[in-house]
Amino acid sequence: MALSMLQLGYNFFVHTPLPDDGSLNATARKLTYRGAEQKTKQSAVVTARIAFSILGLLMLGTLIYTLITDGSPFRKELLTPWMIATLIDFYINVVALSVWVAYKESSWISAFLWILLLICFGSITTCAYIVKQLLQLTSQDPVYLILFNRGNRQVYYTFLCSKFLQWL
Repeated sequence: MALSMLQLGYNFFVHTPLPDDGSLNATARKLTYRGAEQKTKQSAVVTARIAFSILGLLMLGTLIYTLITDGSPFRKELLTPWMIATLIDFYINVVALSVWVAYKESSWISAFLWILLLICFGSITTCAYIVKQLLQLTSQDPVYLILFNRGNRQVYYTFLCSKFLQWL
């Protein structure tokens, strides 16, 4: 189900032609103007920063508590079929996140370090990386801009604004 939704979204954005008449900038200005009229008290970026900070700290606390109360996770009695399935699931997610991190990072060294942290610390690193990306946005930016690297943000933002106004 999720894969088909991703494919649908991908097909929409890839196969929908951009207008050639220069109306993209006007479209983006209209959307920005409408957005300015409907300001909310707290932006989605600030809310996401807080939420992912809390999630990362929750996981860090859970990890520390478990290490103190139960000891090392590297014991034979813990290697059940469910644990193996969980580890396979975890590392498939690490691969997916690693592709995103490699796309986002400007140097291979920083990408390698973040991916190494993902492998070692999992969701703690994921939350830290998302918060790092959110801190690079202004509170007025849409949250989805963390998906794109800096060079592609304006292109996608302008394109999405034009698609949104066409739906109106």
